[in-house]
Amino acid sequence: MNDEDIRILLENVNAKKHAEFIESYLVLNESDKQDPDLMMAYADSLYELGRDAEAIDAYLRYAQSYPKRRGVNFALFGAAMAFKNIGLEVEALYLLKLVNPNHTNLNNEILDSKQKIDIQNQGIDLLRQFKQE
Repeated sequence: MNDEDIRILLENVNAKKHAEFIESYLVLNESDKQDPDLMMAYADSLYELGRDAEAIDAYLRYAQSYPKRRGVNFALFGAAMAFKNIGLEVEALYLLKLVNPNHTNLNNEILDSKQKIDIQNQGIDLLRQFKQE
């Protein structure tokens, strides 16, 4: 696959045709699926379609495959947002703490996760007290 082929595939993502992009991505050979731009676009498309568990997997595979690449912060942040979408704040917070501190909106998301974890812990404590009575 050459740069022009990749550009054409990525146009679907830019046009918000996420399902079409995913269909095209899934039929690529394994080496083409490892292209970092296509991997990130695949993860983003899954996320945009609300397929959070699959998006987490795709984002984390990107982060493992390209730990030194510029997009790793976006992958970690995307995975964290997908974790938040399914209510897994502790896991989201873990990933958010791995993101470069200068990443856009990072501090707000960390604070939000911490607040939700505190509320969840309060709820857990209340249930424990209820069970003991």
